[in-house]
Amino acid sequence: MLQKDSRQRVFGFNLHSGAVLVHNHDVQSIENAKPKGFSFDLSKQSVDSPSYAYCRTYIRKGFSFSYYDLGTSILGSGFIGSYFLEPVYRIGNHFQFQFRGDMGLGYFTKPFDSITNPKNNNYSLPITPYLHVSAGFGIHFGKKLILQGNANFNHMSNGNYKEPNAGLNWSTFSAALLYYPDNNHLPRYKKPPRYRWSEQKAGLDAGLMFVPKQGYHRKWKTTRNYMAGLFLVATKKVSRISGMSLGTEMYYNKFVDAPGVPADNSKPATLAGVYAGHEFLFNKITFSQQYGRFITNYPAFYKTPFYHRWGLRYKLNKHLYAGFNMKVHKFTADFIDLRIQYKIF
Repeated sequence: MLQKDSRQRVFGFNLHSGAVLVHNHDVQSIENAKPKGFSFDLSKQSVDSPSYAYCRTYIRKGFSFSYYDLGTSILGSGFIGSYFLEPVYRIGNHFQFQFRGDMGLGYFTKPFDSITNPKNNNYSLPITPYLHVSAGFGIHFGKKLILQGNANFNHMSNGNYKEPNAGLNWSTFSAALLYYPDNNHLPRYKKPPRYRWSEQKAGLDAGLMFVPKQGYHRKWKTTRNYMAGLFLVATKKVSRISGMSLGTEMYYNKFVDAPGVPADNSKPATLAGVYAGHEFLFNKITFSQQYGRFITNYPAFYKTPFYHRWGLRYKLNKHLYAGFNMKVHKFTADFIDLRIQYKIF
């Protein structure tokens, strides 16, 4: 039975408790930190038949506002605002499975300071990008409430804009109470026809990427004045909400090395690589994950030719996208680039 309003309003309250993840020796000073926090969600959930047929799930999306006590005076606390997407899968009449991704910005109270807070190697800017993923189960109580339990992973990093920037990873378990002013019912629809991915045409996109000046990188002993480059990527949609990608990129780094480092520290300046990846497709929003390898020589401080990228782009019109992409070597962020992408076909 269809509901009158295909998008149900949802208000959520979450309690979080967990621990930091020590991913390298630079952040050993916070190994005993136990973050705790709470958050509020303002969202809407699509429950109509066309939305379900598109992705075979009931998408909840909206905004989240969080507060965390990060568990140590070194890290302080954080106030976070984020946008999230949460696909929900119906399990009978009273249960559900959900997973979720958030992206936003946080204000963190105790950034690195060489005099007052020298042990904080995790972040050096008070305002820092934030990522979150979670998965869990929910149980429906009556027609208005859902109780969720979720496992969460949180990450914050400025993408090497300013050092030190080891980043902060913390995991939590959370309990959430969702309130539906109208109805929490997830209608049961017939299974949509199987997606014929083999009949879908591949696409080809080209784009520009740019990174403005970054701060001095203590680990790599260099400063990037800017990065500018081009990329070409082929995509193939393999389901209603996911696709595969294969691409190549070439870009120029303008580095200034610290005095006394080897002459080839940041050479060559021009780099090229190839990559393969996956994309989540949510209407106008695409979230991409890629794994790449340099096909040219690369600066010695990278130590390995492999890297991974995490990106978000928004569809402006039929052919044009705008977004950003973070490039990482193992656990060390290289940069966050701004990009414009044009769909050729």
